[in-house]
Amino acid sequence: MLSRFVSRAILQIVSTRLTIPSIAHRLQSSTSNSKSDRQQTSSTSGIKEIDENESFLNSRDAAQAIADEEIIDSVEQATSDRAEKISQAMKNYLMKSREKQKVLDEKNYEYEIGRRHLARIMGEDPEEFNQEKIDDALSYLLPSGLLDERARPKMRPPEEMYPKEKAVQFDKAGRPFHFLYYTAKHNYYDVLHTVANKIEELKKGEVAMLASGREPDYSQNDEFNYTQWESKEIFEKRFLEKLDDEQYKTLIICLNRLVKNPMAYTIKDYINSFRTKLADTISKQHIEPVKKKDKFSFQKKN
Repeated sequence: MLSRFVSRAILQIVSTRLTIPSIAHRLQSSTSNSKSDRQQTSSTSGIKEIDENESFLNSRDAAQAIADEEIIDSVEQATSDRAEKISQAMKNYLMKSREKQKVLDEKNYEYEIGRRHLARIMGEDPEEFNQEKIDDALSYLLPSGLLDERARPKMRPPEEMYPKEKAVQFDKAGRPFHFLYYTAKHNYYDVLHTVANKIEELKKGEVAMLASGREPDYSQNDEFNYTQWESKEIFEKRFLEKLDDEQYKTLIICLNRLVKNPMAYTIKDYINSFRTKLADTISKQHIEPVKKKDKFSFQKKN
């Protein structure tokens, strides 16, 4: 009886030992299966997340690309509109220049015909009849006692008689060549700007000279007493711009400040470019002396 009980216990122990590894193997296999399932599930979810992220990024890139295209289109549209405006401005300028050139061509044709007729009247060769001979012929055929030279008859080429105009002041992109272009009189304001800068430079030079113990040579400014500023008409021809009396007055005031500076003689070349000699402003007409004939030349011989 005891032996049977012992044998049964041994069999149970052996079976238990055999069962435990199988259970552990099953548990391990089930655990590995669950891990693999989890990994597969996680990988699947990761792939889904990646796909979702990629789709989101793709949609965002597409939206950004659309926005960029809209911006580019707007910029191109603005550029094209600006180009159209610039081209229209250029067309207007070219149209005006062509009209002026057409008038000049007609006047040149008339001048050439008149020059040849005048040469034949004077018995000269039309091909060698220059401007000096034209002036001599007019003074001979149309003598004038008027002292003002502008009132005397004249015959000049149309390029000298018609006022000059400015060339185009901007490039193909519409950018002005001069930084004072939008003042509408950039040549005039450029001179004012330059004069103001030169006044400041002269002040600094005077301070530096006095600091070094020297004094400016004031006597060298005396040469400006023999010249005067050019007239408003001369400045208008120089600037190719119309000036009113107030603008001309402002210009002369600024130039006088420049001349009154003790260091003005250091830039006398610049100052004299706007001045003219007093002797040249007085126009004198050359009058032939009275020719007296001998009183006996009119007597008849017996």
